[in-house]
Amino acid sequence: MNPKILPNAARNDIEYSSLRSSFYKALTEVASRYDDLAGEYQEYTKGDDEYFNLYTEFKQHIGAYNEFEEDTEILVDKIVSLKLIYDKINGRLERHGFKEETKEKALILKDKVKELEVTIQNRIKILTEKKKQVPKTTKSKSEIAKDLSGIKADSPIEDEKKYENLYELLVDLELKIDEEFESIIYLIDELFIQQVAETKANYYKLLQQLKDRYQSED
Repeated sequence: MNPKILPNAARNDIEYSSLRSSFYKALTEVASRYDDLAGEYQEYTKGDDEYFNLYTEFKQHIGAYNEFEEDTEILVDKIVSLKLIYDKINGRLERHGFKEETKEKALILKDKVKELEVTIQNRIKILTEKKKQVPKTTKSKSEIAKDLSGIKADSPIEDEKKYENLYELLVDLELKIDEEFESIIYLIDELFIQQVAETKANYYKLLQQLKDRYQSED
C-alpha cells in the first residue's frame, strides 16, 4: 500500500487526493477482472457438477437397460431420456462450459450416450421387424459400460478451509493489514465478492480461488 494514501479523519474512507482517485480506479479494474475470473470459475464448477450428474444418470440407464426388452414403449422412453442427456452435454459443450479436462470426458460421454441410443433404436427395429438377432454394428450395454471406465466422474470434494470473510482470508495469508483499512476490506468483500456468490458454498469457493491464485503467483 502506498504510504501517501491516508485514511480520512473518520477512518471510514481514504483522504481525497489524486492518489485516492488512482487507487479507486485501479481497485475497480482489479475487481472487474476478479469478477470475470469468478464468473468463469462458477461456470466451470457448474460444468463439473453437471458432468458428474449426467455421468451418474447415464450409468443408471446402462444398468437398468434390458437388452431383451420386448416392450417398445419402454424402449422409446429410454431413448427420450438419453436424448435429454445428450442435449445437455452438447449444450454445455457449445457454451464452452467445461474446463479442458472435463470437456474431453464430456465428448466421450456424449458418444457413449449416442451409442446406447443407437443400440436401443436397433432393438426397436428388431422387435418391429420380428427379428431375433441384434445387428453386429451395435454395442452391448456391457461394452458401453466398459468404455466409461476411462472417463469416470469424480465426486466434488469439500476439504478446503472455509473462510467466513475476505479479512479472515487475508489474515490467514499473513498479510499485514493496518486497522484503519479493515473497513475498506470488508467493503470490498461486500460489494465485489458477496455480490457475485450465489450461495454460501459458492462464496467459500470464491475465497478459496482467490487464495489459490495469490499463492500460485507468490
